[in-house]
Amino acid sequence: MFAAKDVSSIFITMHVEEAQVLFILLAADGAVNRMGTGAEDNDEKQLFIAQSSPDMFEALKSKIQPETSQWEGGYADPEPNGKTCQLTVGFMNSDGEESACKFQYGSESQGPPPDLCNLVMAAIEITDPWYEEQKQITSKE
Repeated sequence: MFAAKDVSSIFITMHVEEAQVLFILLAADGAVNRMGTGAEDNDEKQLFIAQSSPDMFEALKSKIQPETSQWEGGYADPEPNGKTCQLTVGFMNSDGEESACKFQYGSESQGPPPDLCNLVMAAIEITDPWYEEQKQITSKE
């Protein structure tokens, strides 16, 4: 079990079928990594890595709900509908201990619990301005 107050980094990966459609890592030291949009048809594969202020991490950390720790471990939908999706939301504390919530489900199934879905959506929204800026910078090169 993890406590939100002890979290020093948060990472999110999402796959649809075998394709990775999202990777986000935010850390207390300001490290930020992102690839993709999380959309089923995502075709953005470039990973952007930078050092920023800790503001994005703190904004996301504040979205961790107390009930999120109950999902530690994994869950696989026994009868998924649609394309196979896998979502992993991981947390690391300052001692390097890691815990993760892994869900396998179908694109047409109910999917992960709302608190995890909300955390993923918040991570996308929080990192979107930075991510769009990184794409603009590389498109000019």
